[in-house]
Amino acid sequence: MAARNDQTGGSHTEATGIVAIIVISMVLIGIWMLAKPAIIYPAFAINWVLIKLIQLTMGLGQTGQNILAFIEATLKGNQDPWLISFSDFYTFKSLIGERAKYIVATITGSLALVVMFRMKGDGFKRKLNLVTLAQDNARHWRTALFSARFDPKKPWTEMAPQRKPHDWLLERNIEVVDRKVKDYAKAEQAFIEQLGLPWQGIDNLPLYMQCLVAIIGAHFHLRGSSEAEKLRGDITYVYVTKEGEQRDEALKLLIDPYLKNPKIRELVAEHTANHAWTSTALIHLLFKARDGAGVLATSDFLWLKPIDRSLYYVLNNVGRRKFHIEGAGAISHYWHENIARKPISEPKVGKAVEGITHYMGERGVDELKVPPKKELNARS
Repeated sequence: MAARNDQTGGSHTEATGIVAIIVISMVLIGIWMLAKPAIIYPAFAINWVLIKLIQLTMGLGQTGQNILAFIEATLKGNQDPWLISFSDFYTFKSLIGERAKYIVATITGSLALVVMFRMKGDGFKRKLNLVTLAQDNARHWRTALFSARFDPKKPWTEMAPQRKPHDWLLERNIEVVDRKVKDYAKAEQAFIEQLGLPWQGIDNLPLYMQCLVAIIGAHFHLRGSSEAEKLRGDITYVYVTKEGEQRDEALKLLIDPYLKNPKIRELVAEHTANHAWTSTALIHLLFKARDGAGVLATSDFLWLKPIDRSLYYVLNNVGRRKFHIEGAGAISHYWHENIARKPISEPKVGKAVEGITHYMGERGVDELKVPPKKELNARS
């Protein structure tokens, strides 16, 4: 069956190619028959330039002079282009092309040599390492400015990759015995912390969360326009270049027009109404913004990670089917609210705790013991 499908596909491709050739040929014949001057004049203009080059460099024989005179008469209107046959047209093209190819090749080669030996320095060539490549990218995509600060030779602990489950558990002194969490309440509390503050609307959020709402709301309302993209770049630029009160004032100036926009406020209110916590409200808002306006990557607000690492990974999990342990608690609660279609103030993170058991079973880890403090510090 597969072989038959392959043969059928091949025959379809061949048939399409044949039909395309026939159609193109008919179009060209139609132009030649109905609008011959549209072909003759541009072609003769190019031929005139080429034959003049031949005349200046190699000289023209009697045949060449006759062709030049004929072309000039046609271009000046003394020769009717409708009377030129296709065979004459093709003959002129072939004779001129045969002589001109040597001149064109010489000119092209000379220009290549000039570029190779006369250009200053490295010219169009640049050598970039990992750091300078990131900096160059940031010139074109301002949201990459934050990444451009990365130096592989220096530690950047707040930007460390996502924690592996066993590292995350050990950091919180949570042990596993017989592939199950030993202290369920402690694990549950660690996941509850991922929910953040209770959701009380835009105006009661910390400034960095208001920046997130402005970014997501602008993307949603403006359908991913260049204005929304510029806002993301401007916010990143402020976080990279300013600190303290200067940074906060600059951010407020950027986001205020969007947070006060009635359409954006309406979208935010509509899509956060069924959520009791900041994390789950922002999850749903990002979910709907992507549905309505396309991709909005968490790399566009990478500045969030050192400020609120937990929230960054919560939002990074939106759209995934397997979740980072640093955001699994918020995702677990979000799906409870999403199914219930109403805010749930009591944390529902049991599925996240169960996920640890599932993970340990998959990895064949029967127990996980918290090592002595010195050893734990050495590992981190």
